[in-house]
Amino acid sequence: RWCRWGKKDRLLCSIMFTTNKYKRRNDIGTKIEKYFPSTRLVAMDADGKNNKVLVERFSEGFEQFQDNIIDWLPDDADNVLIQLFAVSGRAVYKLNIRSGKIDLYESSKQHVGGFATDGQGKVRLASGVEDTTLRVYAREKNANGWKEIIKRQINLESENHRLDPEAVIPDTNEAYATGDYKGYTALWLVSLMGFSEPQMLFAQPGADVYTLFGPDRQLLGVGYETDKYGVKYFNSFAQRLQEAANKLLPNNINQLVSFSRDLKVAVVRSQSDHEPAFFSVLDLSNQPARFERIGSSNPALKGFDLALVEPISFPASDGTMVPGYLTRPSDIASIASTPLVVLPHGGPYARDQWGFDSWVQFLASRGYAVLQIEFRGSTGYGSDWFKEGFADWSGKPYSDVVDGTKWALSKGYGNASRTCIVGASFGGYMALLAATRNHESKLFKCAVSISGVSDLRELSKDRRWFGGWKIAQQSIGTDSDKLKADSPRTHASEINIPVMLIHGDQDYTVEVDESLLMDDALTKFNKPHELVIIKGADHYFRDDAYLRTLFTAMDGFLSKHLDTN
Repeated sequence: RWCRWGKKDRLLCSIMFTTNKYKRRNDIGTKIEKYFPSTRLVAMDADGKNNKVLVERFSEGFEQFQDNIIDWLPDDADNVLIQLFAVSGRAVYKLNIRSGKIDLYESSKQHVGGFATDGQGKVRLASGVEDTTLRVYAREKNANGWKEIIKRQINLESENHRLDPEAVIPDTNEAYATGDYKGYTALWLVSLMGFSEPQMLFAQPGADVYTLFGPDRQLLGVGYETDKYGVKYFNSFAQRLQEAANKLLPNNINQLVSFSRDLKVAVVRSQSDHEPAFFSVLDLSNQPARFERIGSSNPALKGFDLALVEPISFPASDGTMVPGYLTRPSDIASIASTPLVVLPHGGPYARDQWGFDSWVQFLASRGYAVLQIEFRGSTGYGSDWFKEGFADWSGKPYSDVVDGTKWALSKGYGNASRTCIVGASFGGYMALLAATRNHESKLFKCAVSISGVSDLRELSKDRRWFGGWKIAQQSIGTDSDKLKADSPRTHASEINIPVMLIHGDQDYTVEVDESLLMDDALTKFNKPHELVIIKGADHYFRDDAYLRTLFTAMDGFLSKHLDTN
């Protein structure tokens, strides 16, 4: 999942894998293995020697996720602080990254699922959720006791006025927090002891912000997404690095992803819509400054003519302006004759971003125009936009996808007789929903669902196996009749276009039986469809071989039904 230098001579890497705990049968009698994700922490010296799995099992108990380092203790040559689950609850341990020795550092506390330090080895924040009640505790500087500073019911539909501390300012009783300002997430300064009113530090009109931290957990600035990535740095050293990177690479999105402790040297991640991310070292510690490219996320694409991505917006049927992105194949004479793939994102509480997207570029390389729609329910556009998807996945999110498709075709951004909808996860649900309603919209000639949800009631049952499921339930909904009515599986008889179902058999996010159930329903009504189960793949198809299998199957299906041969 990630690698980072724990110390200058010791590299730590997080390894994720899936494990199957037991088998069960779904309601059509298919035996399903229940998979769960787990992580391990591996360390090695700079020369590749002394490899060691650091935790695995220890005397206090067992932790499913063993890579949650909360403080890297930069002045300690051997140890980090790690959060692990003990018999009595989650606690903080000092972990020796050379020997693997573990010592209790902060005892577990009732209702606490996570801790945070001030970046200098002092545990100052603790928080946890019991059912739907959030509790946040703070520790005053130079004190041992905890004070409960937040206790509230989590209701995703009325979270506008929250203020959640994220990072304690060392040697103070203040913290940086994120919370609502005029309907958007902004950066605040709050007192952990309640001695003063919160102070709003920064808000970006029309966008939610998120915090950016440097070494020792100091706040450097905030990032945000409008039609493209933006950043506001408060630290002068970080700002200087950002300005230098932007001057050197003015046509790229440049993000500072790693720093020296004095903030004079950074690793810069640069990308554009038609260039995969590449990495450079920017060193301003001496004159002349040094800027050296050190690697690419996909060097095999160098020299390929990749497609440009254009931010767009369109009026929905109720007049609301909805943003999105349009990608045109690089070698077409007229986009009006080009087949169109509508690609709704997953989530639904996520968003697309301007930049390089391997899925989009793959489709464009095969001659398709690609339309991405930031439907209501997407994140990053404020709380009102975000809440439009709650307990009504088939409502505004779906109507925005339909309205966006109609708008694109009316503008000549694709061929109306050669349009298909493709989606993964929630996007897969959108694709199946569109297939069941295509007799109404008459927009699509085929649909591809990748790891998609077909039965909201089944999804609701699966969520009960995971922490915080009661909160997740708020977003899915609890009205059983509505969940049934909004489930594509129950409307399989109404589908009038070919459907492809693709799923990894080790998917723990949207279990594989969502596609198996849909396959059974389509078979029952003799509907044209294909089912592709990818052995060993989880929800994200992280391995190149899994993604190649997915792309190959999808390419063949689209080519067949959109007549691109």
